[in-house]
Amino acid sequence: MKNNFPIDAPLCKSCTLPTSHCICQHVPPVEGNLAIWLVRHEKEMDRLSNTGHLLSLILGDRVKTSVWSRTSASAHLLKALEDPAYAPWLVFPIDGLEEGLLQTRPFGLTPGKTPLYVVIDATWKEAKKIVRKSPYLQKLPVLSLDPTGPSAFVLRRNQRQGHLCTLEVGAALVDKSGFGGGKTILDFFDRYQGAFMAAKCGHGPVK
Repeated sequence: MKNNFPIDAPLCKSCTLPTSHCICQHVPPVEGNLAIWLVRHEKEMDRLSNTGHLLSLILGDRVKTSVWSRTSASAHLLKALEDPAYAPWLVFPIDGLEEGLLQTRPFGLTPGKTPLYVVIDATWKEAKKIVRKSPYLQKLPVLSLDPTGPSAFVLRRNQRQGHLCTLEVGAALVDKSGFGGGKTILDFFDRYQGAFMAAKCGHGPVK
């Protein structure tokens, strides 16, 4: 990932901020038996404003990642979707695609199974393309989140109203799974965005 910050410091390999603004010491512990699979557009790998890596930083090995390909699905993801230990869901706004392409069903946790949430880590335009071109995702039951307020994500322009960034989706899923750590994640996100903006403007680290 290219360092586009006007700060003379290397990027932290975990939070991807300049090491002078690193916030890894503030990563909160979040409990919860859930799994999140990030299907990432290849362009997200080089975007400093990507928040999917923060979800991995907080939840550790409960988050898996694969880079989307139009010609072939991730073998590891397909295997996980067939694993009887998981109850998979595609997390996606149901009004975002043509009528009939995706179908919702009432959300519920399956006793004895770990919820596996498949989240598209991409811009809105890219995310729609990924779902349209991925029949294996269209087969999944869809969980369409209903945000209670606007997104707090300020690191990208032209965000679609009513939609959440990847980290905010992860926070909502933690709460949806009954573990109540969503606010802790969002508090950390506020700190991250403050540190990001300080570094972007060439200011010192936020205390």
